Amino acid sequence: MKILVTGSTGQLAGKIRELSEATNELKFIFASKDKLDITNTSELHRFFTGEKIDILINCAAYTNVDGAESAYQQANKVNNFAVKEISRLSEIYNFIFVHISTDYVFDGSKGRPYKEKDKTNPLGAYGKSKSDGEVSIMENNCRSIIIRTSWLHSNLGSNFVKNIINLAQEKESLEVVDDQLGSPTSAKDLSKAIMHMIGSNMFIEASSKKEIFHFCNSGVCSWYELAKEIVKIKKLNCKIIPCKSTEFKTVAKRPFYSALNNEKFSNSFSFEIKSWQEALELSLQEINLN
Repeated sequence: MKILVTGSTGQLAGKIRELSEATNELKFIFASKDKLDITNTSELHRFFTGEKIDILINCAAYTNVDGAESAYQQANKVNNFAVKEISRLSEIYNFIFVHISTDYVFDGSKGRPYKEKDKTNPLGAYGKSKSDGEVSIMENNCRSIIIRTSWLHSNLGSNFVKNIINLAQEKESLEVVDDQLGSPTSAKDLSKAIMHMIGSNMFIEASSKKEIFHFCNSGVCSWYELAKEIVKIKKLNCKIIPCKSTEFKTVAKRPFYSALNNEKFSNSFSFEIKSWQEALELSLQEINLN
């Protein structure tokens, strides 16, 4: 079985790459934008003509939440147009399309963890581009699975956890918003979940039904609570001070509550999911090794 992973320079693809090195049963191709520009339809055709793949895991995305407000055309090109083309080509070249989406497709008004069938209503341009990408997949007659995730962290790339560590090592105190709640997710755990899903007997059936799944570590916290936990585990001498979103003006509006309910994934694929605290501690151990 041959699997193409796009967005190979990102956290998730990096963790999938690490796992791929331990298996001989699956052949992986990791493609960065330099190797495969997913916004170029002709390039996609050439690639799929030359490489017979069975699964495409799309980790490529425009993820600058604030930047998308002024660069919506670019965000939409990557997060929607390219996704629409891949889903169309998935049917032509007969591969399963696994697409990674986001909690930001929701507006945060529910007040409890979102389930897969809850109505999407993105607040900003980034969320809209990702939501439109999901719709593009569902409208095409391809075998697909959409996985929504949130607040990714790992020892790779740039993320909130690594940023807090760096800032807390330099400053005596940090202000972090306590009125935005969500579900932190270990990129390593998500990569393990994807690999487990692909090897599951339910995978083909789920892709034929065009299923949507939520994957995150279990539990809900605010950015403030997450920062506090990071500082506590790392034993850093920095005071984390709670503040409100109104005190930090951002270009894009963000949902105040975007936690995801991960029960469907766990039950469908018999996959045990760690708490966000346990997953964070393991991520921090890997960050220490860098």
